[in-house]
Amino acid sequence: MRSILRLLVTTFVLVFTGALSSCFQVKTHHTIDPITINMNVAVKVDRELDKMFSDLDAQSSTMVTP
Repeated sequence: MRSILRLLVTTFVLVFTGALSSCFQVKTHHTIDPITINMNVAVKVDRELDKMFSDLDAQSSTMVTP
């Protein structure tokens, strides 16, 4: 009787731990998204500064240095 009870308890423990291990699953998902940097502001400012000082550059090339 004692051996049958021991067999039932060990069987229950093995089945119970097997059921628990199959219930808990962790899935991870990783994505790598590209990082975009917009440099349009710097380019626009640089172009506007070139336009603004282009008349000074044109004058400086026509000036005669003493």
